[in-house]
Amino acid sequence: MDSTANEVEAVKIHSFPTLKFFPAGSGRNVIDYNGERTLEGFKKFLESGGQDGAAADDDLEDLETDEETDLEEGDEEDEQKIQKDEL
Repeated sequence: MDSTANEVEAVKIHSFPTLKFFPAGSGRNVIDYNGERTLEGFKKFLESGGQDGAAADDDLEDLETDEETDLEEGDEEDEQKIQKDEL
């Protein structure tokens, strides 16, 4: 996904290009690709299930935490709007 065209605030992007692998299933961590920027490097990364050329990242935990925070903040904003409308 192109994060310049799609806001993904919960995922940390430190430089461009940044490649991240989001494994299917719950409870799995986002994996940053830190290997060679070659077709062979990408191929090894994908064939190894994100192990070869990668380092584990805690962005998925951050994403889940940020989603919970957004929900809580949204509830507070809705409540404030309702109170304002009642005035």
